[in-house]
Amino acid sequence: MILILVNWFFIFLTCFGYGYLLLSCLQKLIGVNNKKNSLVFILLTGLIFIATLCNIFSFFLPINTIIRYSVFLFSVFLIIFNRISIKVILKDEIHRFREMHLVTKISFAAIFLIALIKSSGPTELPDEGNYYLPYIRWIEDFKLTPGIANIEDRLGFNSSFHLLCAFFSMREWFANGLYELNGFMLILFTTYFIKGIDNLVRWKTKYYVSVFGMIFCLFFLLRN
Repeated sequence: MILILVNWFFIFLTCFGYGYLLLSCLQKLIGVNNKKNSLVFILLTGLIFIATLCNIFSFFLPINTIIRYSVFLFSVFLIIFNRISIKVILKDEIHRFREMHLVTKISFAAIFLIALIKSSGPTELPDEGNYYLPYIRWIEDFKLTPGIANIEDRLGFNSSFHLLCAFFSMREWFANGLYELNGFMLILFTTYFIKGIDNLVRWKTKYYVSVFGMIFCLFFLLRN
């Protein structure tokens, strides 16, 4: 479980730096105020940015150690360089969490624990070991092979999700790699949707359709 937490922290740091950078650029270009964006939105933006980078890099190189830690170190640099503004964002998030209803806090803790336990256990999907893991390993070891996408699309184009799995695997430190992006994304999405529960239990909203929509999405994510 500790190794999974280390991997999630690695994902968090990498996504946060680029998510903050992209939102800061949007703020200057079209007036988006990134200080009002939630931590979840920043991390998702970072994930999208890294997936885009990996799609570009995979045309020329495998998603290997050089790419992984070059991108990571630059993200850490961005966090250190913007530490004052980022500190304000993190303080706001901590304040929001403290203001949440006890039911919401318990729900979040339960979801986090479920994600951690399920990520620590063996996979329950046969295709994951038989097909997807070799596919991710291929991305880690080889660049795209041009000219064969007309035979099978996966031979000519890589899935963005599996590119991210290859990128965050930390394979150099752990022989079999840590492919736990699913658990991290589960926590990320449920953290956003669980706010619907918080608004409902505190009766602090007039938008009940939105709140129940968020709760439905939360149970939809957890159905498997």
